[in-house]
Amino acid sequence: MFEEVLLTMITGIESAKLKVKRALVHLVALESAAWKYAGANLGKLIPNPDGKPTLDIGVEPSTDIPILVGEIVNKLRSGLYHLAFDL
Repeated sequence: MFEEVLLTMITGIESAKLKVKRALVHLVALESAAWKYAGANLGKLIPNPDGKPTLDIGVEPSTDIPILVGEIVNKLRSGLYHLAFDL
């Protein structure tokens, strides 16, 4: 019984590949969110009395962007861990 379970388990290399594949899904979503944010009217320069302009960012970035970046980093880190453990 235990041997059958071991035969169905995936290796660290296969697991690492799955982690990278999942990170790519998040990367596509991140690219979409970044392009949507970049297409928004991001801000304008406001002149100051001293002559130095100040950048006023009117649109905050979506909360999806940092979450997706965190997911990508986590999946890649986990994939490296699985790969290193297998080696």
